[in-house]
Amino acid sequence: MRRAPSSAPADVVLDLTLTRERCAPVLLGFFLATAIEHGSLAYLKRFQKRFVESLDAKSRADLGVRCASSVWGLVCGLWAARLIPMALERSTDAASRVYASPPVESCDTLVRLAVGYFLWDAVVSYKYYDAQYFWHAVTSFFVFGVPQFMPRGFLHLYAAVFLLWEITLPFLSARYILIKAGMGSTKAFQIINFTGFALWIFVRFVVGLPLMYLYFTDAYAMFAAGRASPKWVYIWYVTAAVILQIMNFIWLAAIVRALFPKKKEKKNADGKKE
Repeated sequence: MRRAPSSAPADVVLDLTLTRERCAPVLLGFFLATAIEHGSLAYLKRFQKRFVESLDAKSRADLGVRCASSVWGLVCGLWAARLIPMALERSTDAASRVYASPPVESCDTLVRLAVGYFLWDAVVSYKYYDAQYFWHAVTSFFVFGVPQFMPRGFLHLYAAVFLLWEITLPFLSARYILIKAGMGSTKAFQIINFTGFALWIFVRFVVGLPLMYLYFTDAYAMFAAGRASPKWVYIWYVTAAVILQIMNFIWLAAIVRALFPKKKEKKNADGKKE
């Protein structure tokens, strides 16, 4: 049975109580990512010593980070893919998409693990990478953190869909490792390169863009029905959706440049282009 937006909770007050149920998965996500980062690097130093020693200090740190992000991406992506069909079954209108009722089983746990992961991501991005990666991690931390204080079921569908994006991380990491190992011209590299790119386009644009538009329409419906409460939360999610999608287009441009580099024009002795 369809629910009108007016059936959604009104005058919502954030519950800021830091319970064990809320905090434990966040801490687990942070410490697991940290442990995999350092543990994988220690393993590679022992069993792939020559390869690791061929890297500079920044690349070695990057290697550990990518191992952790790959494990997260695989687990998170498969988990989210399992949740999406369940979320779609309960999502027939704005109210049921914004507030899954009943809540999607285990989605709370996955989102809380994501909060811990993006906290770790913010730390390593600040230490090793450009500002855009740091701000992406910070934005994601709050994107998945705020629903923990909203009524249960809030944005379960959208959380599952956008966490599906993480499934491309193993391909990005494999691409990086093959390049560092001097295998950037192999057939395996080409397969990983284009499979990862196709999957990245699919989950972030084919799936992501329509869902972002759908969220905009749902947020508008909630505002129109007087159920966008608290208002700043809805404004935040509209803003965050735009920010993350802009970052996707920035990264798309960078990926296209990396996959299809422009050929340098040769000049003859007279300085004319050949």
